[in-house]
Amino acid sequence: MDRFCGIVLFGLTVVAGCQLLLLPAMQRMPVAVALLIPYLAPALLVMYAWARTGPSAAVAAAQPTLPPSPAP
Repeated sequence: MDRFCGIVLFGLTVVAGCQLLLLPAMQRMPVAVALLIPYLAPALLVMYAWARTGPSAAVAAAQPTLPPSPAP
């Protein structure tokens, strides 16, 4: 139960922090740039993983795993 509460608290902190930081950012920069930042986050994380561990790990993490095809 303690781990669950920690995860929920972390999630609420991240969501609240994102909202609290995004709104002031939109007031200081163009709206398109401020809205582009959260949508680029997944791509930036993949590029970071790629730069840190090499392209094979990042590509393997992004590809879905498929079951083996049946033999003819």
